[in-house]
Amino acid sequence: MIWPKKDPHSVFTPRAASVNKEMYVDRSDLEARLGELVRGSKHIIIHGESGNGKTWLYKKVFAEERTPYATVNLANASRFGSIEKAISEKIKKTKGNEKALSQIVVQTEARVTPAGVGASINNQKIYEVVEQDSLLALMMLVRAKGGRRPGLIVFDNFETVLESDALISELANMLVLLDDDDYAEYGVKICIVGVPAEIRDYITKLSSVQTLSNRMVELPEVARLTGDEADLLVKKGLMELLGLEIDTISEAFTRIQWSTDRIAQYLHELGLEVALIAQKNNEVVNSDVIERAEGRWFETSISAVRQIVDTNLNARETKAGRRNQVIYALGCIKTEDFKYSDVEAVVRQEFPDSTEGVELNIIQRLGELEKGTHPIVKRVPKGDAYRVINPKVKIAIRVMLRKVNGRVEKVPFIS
Repeated sequence: MIWPKKDPHSVFTPRAASVNKEMYVDRSDLEARLGELVRGSKHIIIHGESGNGKTWLYKKVFAEERTPYATVNLANASRFGSIEKAISEKIKKTKGNEKALSQIVVQTEARVTPAGVGASINNQKIYEVVEQDSLLALMMLVRAKGGRRPGLIVFDNFETVLESDALISELANMLVLLDDDDYAEYGVKICIVGVPAEIRDYITKLSSVQTLSNRMVELPEVARLTGDEADLLVKKGLMELLGLEIDTISEAFTRIQWSTDRIAQYLHELGLEVALIAQKNNEVVNSDVIERAEGRWFETSISAVRQIVDTNLNARETKAGRRNQVIYALGCIKTEDFKYSDVEAVVRQEFPDSTEGVELNIIQRLGELEKGTHPIVKRVPKGDAYRVINPKVKIAIRVMLRKVNGRVEKVPFIS
């Protein structure tokens, strides 16, 4: 069968702002739950590791629910030192708002002057109103887009304000403020999107309102793709849309999964490299094509986190090299969260000669890797599990380290 062929850049779109409908992998449970939360009364929290598809998920669901929304990047709040300032800048730079902004001035003036009598509608007046209460102005804009349907203001990239108690406190105050009649009448809620699993805890601990936690509800974590989902994405892109031939499908899919750790963004990035190289290889994907694609992708995507791995490796030669064995084991673990016993099992399996009948003190080793300027693991907030600090760090471990004669060595190609 001949599949229609496309440009690889239109198929694999790792940083596309809009949802790639042809390559989107359905997550029915998460989508259904988010739809329920959109229709509910509480503010929404969406969390998950970077690259797992949080943005595409909420954009798809909001489109299906016909939910009006506006997105504010909290990285701008960090840059400006104020969420209000980030909102006002967002409003000013959004095209097509002129008519709605003029109506905002009329409504705002009406709070002081009946029916807005005497309101002079010009750009200066519009921006004065926006500066006075940018949150209210943005809520009015969202409402103007959506008629009677519930609306949302999305505060994305929460992790960028983690170091600022002032900005988190400002966000908490906005959540409380939305219960005020002047704001509640617009039917617009807040949706907070970010990496940390404990977003609600960060916010509530900086608020004097004890019931604030009850006003927010969390969507289950947007995790990396399952094996079947990852295979579906790769097959759809390489075979169905690009019409490429794959020598050994199961081996190719397994290797791509391992290299990307099933992170949606990384699957798109590596998939693009594979497709571009395969097009120059008679449109055939084989092990050599994948290896070359991995090399190009590793150099551009993994180099930034190499220092984290390098810093934690034990440069001093020891008899067993236990610390390095533990780091190597972290790369072997397939699950996102793991316990010290999981790490110990991998270390004993991979390095039997140096571990038989020996106490490994894995908890101590993990504690060491949790500290310092470049920690390699972090505790999961609830429970006794751990997680590698960043998905790319786990991939870097897999790329940078290999096992040679029972010892861990760095791969020369990446050093």
